[in-house]
Amino acid sequence: MRTQFLRLRGGNEYKAMQATTDYLLIGLGIAGSSMALTLLKTGKTFRVIDAPAFSSATKIAAGVYHPASFRTMRPIWKGEESFELAKEFYREAEKILGASFHRERDVLRVLSSEEEVALWQKRFAEHQSRFFGEKIQDNPFPGQIDAPLGLARVQGGSVDTNAFLEALRKKLRAEELLHEELFDHLQLAIDKSGVTYRDWRAKRLIFCEGFHLRQNPFFHELPLRTVKGQVLRLHIPGLKTEQVLNREVYLLPLGNERFIAGATFERGFSDELITGKGREEIESKLRALLKAPFTVEAQHAGVRPAMPDHKPLLGMHPEHAQLALLNGVGSKGVLWSPWLAQHLLDHLEGGAPLHPACALQRVLNW
Repeated sequence: MRTQFLRLRGGNEYKAMQATTDYLLIGLGIAGSSMALTLLKTGKTFRVIDAPAFSSATKIAAGVYHPASFRTMRPIWKGEESFELAKEFYREAEKILGASFHRERDVLRVLSSEEEVALWQKRFAEHQSRFFGEKIQDNPFPGQIDAPLGLARVQGGSVDTNAFLEALRKKLRAEELLHEELFDHLQLAIDKSGVTYRDWRAKRLIFCEGFHLRQNPFFHELPLRTVKGQVLRLHIPGLKTEQVLNREVYLLPLGNERFIAGATFERGFSDELITGKGREEIESKLRALLKAPFTVEAQHAGVRPAMPDHKPLLGMHPEHAQLALLNGVGSKGVLWSPWLAQHLLDHLEGGAPLHPACALQRVLNW
């Protein structure tokens, strides 16, 4: 069935005006931040509207990224291409923003069965990816980690998402490009040459609202799902590593024997409340991974936007070409968002075709 879209009143009541900016950008999570930085780097004029308190899974995300699926032991969709671009994107972002928040580091998968060992070796032989380590490593943490079958290595990295967002906000404030308020969809007017919002005029508007897209009157009927994720901040005495550890949960080192552990995948939840059930789920998986004792120092929750086919969503509204969106990045936001932002901009500016696996068009007949 074709998705129906709402047309707001007043769209034709505004006289055409000279555009004062190329883009209005709504939302500043990881998708919106990647879009903002891409616009900044390419010299496009833009303004961002985002309330600082507006909930965002980015604020609690560990920010780990790598090109592999540990369930299938294969590269994920656009994994290797996105991985290379993400590394360069965050390196350059640190220089532009004058802040430190990115680190390249391997992800070590703790192998839990002989079948998993055999699958890893099979997949490496199939793909011969330079991002995947061929040799299974002996356990370098015998007193802290339960890994009798060894660990498989994947190239990866991590982004301190809070530090990234705050550094970007600081720059946007300094250049008077950030308006820290809730966006009111009812004040948006559309005409043939662009959009008007209050006193601002732009050629196009890009929505990067995360799971709040479900309240967007233009896109609310899209089949976007909510996936709540909870994480724990831990103290693990004696465990010293710079690499990310993964088996059912990830352990991201923060230094001083502190780690972020997570995350849960709770489908259908749109609240950001921490729960005892979420904590117990992570702790149970940690007990299967760790030999060392650990102390939970904090717990956080956020809601990710995701699509049923686990691919992101980007493109233009089928009736209003002035409206675009970048959404549905799920748990792969840190990895995918830089590639998606550039891909969308290439489409909007030069007419480059969108990849059919992530284009909005694919869901219109669901």
